[in-house]
Amino acid sequence: MALSVGEHILDRVRKQLNADKVKLWLPPYTSEDGQKGVIPQDFITKYSTGLGLPDDTVLSALEELRLHALEKLATRKKFQESGIATLKVKLTGKAPQEANHQLTIETRLQANGLQLKQLISKDCCIDTNRLKLIASGHVIEDDVALQTQHVRHNSQIMAICLTETEAEARQHQEQIQQLSKTRQAAELLSSKEESRC
Repeated sequence: MALSVGEHILDRVRKQLNADKVKLWLPPYTSEDGQKGVIPQDFITKYSTGLGLPDDTVLSALEELRLHALEKLATRKKFQESGIATLKVKLTGKAPQEANHQLTIETRLQANGLQLKQLISKDCCIDTNRLKLIASGHVIEDDVALQTQHVRHNSQIMAICLTETEAEARQHQEQIQQLSKTRQAAELLSSKEESRC
């Protein structure tokens, strides 16, 4: 079983592979049936020496990157053939401890924001009213198709788990404003009363 390699190491190995124009999803690194191929020892030693990493770390990073490349190719093919997009969702905020904080969701881009919230809600057991979705720096609206909201195949979506629904937040804000207005009115009356004395 391969060791789990940190993102920093994966980035370093990926950058070197890109510079060397190495394609891990092709032979000899991957066999014709998609299984792990042969990675020559001199190749591992070259990367190990060049990056200052142990051989087993480089080997684990190469395998992790190879599997990721194959997964991306498979999702791209599925999207081209069926129109079903793969979205990477990251949960943040007040998500339940037992919830998976990294999700892969498959949906058509013609679906609207609410339908995407429902898919996420089903996987995480979070009420759709307590989810706020963001893609490419834009809040995803419930009643608009994803494809018109900067969502593409392989997009990354941030799902913020709110402590209260938007309606509750609005109501809470209105109560705070009303309390502030009442306090200001009371202070004004108090200051007028003191000036009379």
